[in-house]
Amino acid sequence: MNARAIGIAISALVFLTVTGCASKNVSSTSDEKGKLSASKGGPGSTGRDGNRGMREDGTFVPGTPGTGPDGKPLYGVGPDGMPFTGIGPDGMPFTGIGPDGQPLPGFGSDGQPLLGFGPDGQPLTGFTPGSARETGVGKGPMTLSKADAQAMESREARRMRDEARRHLLDIYFAFDRWGLSEEGKKTLSESAGFLRKHPMAKLVIEGHCDDRGSREYNLALGEKRAKETRHYLSDLGIRNTVAVTSYGKERPSCNEQDESCYAKNRRAHLMIETD
Repeated sequence: MNARAIGIAISALVFLTVTGCASKNVSSTSDEKGKLSASKGGPGSTGRDGNRGMREDGTFVPGTPGTGPDGKPLYGVGPDGMPFTGIGPDGMPFTGIGPDGQPLPGFGSDGQPLLGFGPDGQPLTGFTPGSARETGVGKGPMTLSKADAQAMESREARRMRDEARRHLLDIYFAFDRWGLSEEGKKTLSESAGFLRKHPMAKLVIEGHCDDRGSREYNLALGEKRAKETRHYLSDLGIRNTVAVTSYGKERPSCNEQDESCYAKNRRAHLMIETD
């Protein structure tokens, strides 16, 4: 064998030796990485290690399903990008949905309360479950207690009296007269509007006088004033129940002994009768 052939043989032997060592190193490195991956929870191992979006050290990779841009897991979302059952993307349970993903009692699959159910999931009294319509409860209609009914009537009576004071104004008369003045007729026309709005209201008209004259005379004069007022309201078409009474000079609104005070006492006072 000449020198050239010997050189070629030696070069081939060196190449085979180097190639074999490299292959062995690569195989050894792969085995070590596999073991490290399995021990640290990397891809390819059992359990959640096989989920996408995880590094070999078990941390999440940014931009993968179930992770935010900071690489941290999203609330309520697994590393596979799927939301947990019954949990929203914000990590909060869906309203009306249990942790098993099933609707809670009294809630629909959309998490909204069912009609006829309370927030505790129990049917509301007097309502058919699943319906907003009230049904009969017991053997008879619902009734208020006597105390409640009286309180409601009392409030309504106070409201009616307050409104009557604003709209039913006193009618004033000249000395020793019971005929209505033009001003008195105008005032009664305005008061008639309130009575038309409350046709069931019971009206009381009180006749009053100043303190000049006898008690008996003023009682009669006050009655004439009250009746004249009632008659004019009837001409205006008022059909409310109307009662008249006279107090003569017994209930003055002013006690001064002068004409301006006398004029205030010569009046017909209108008020609503309440029980």
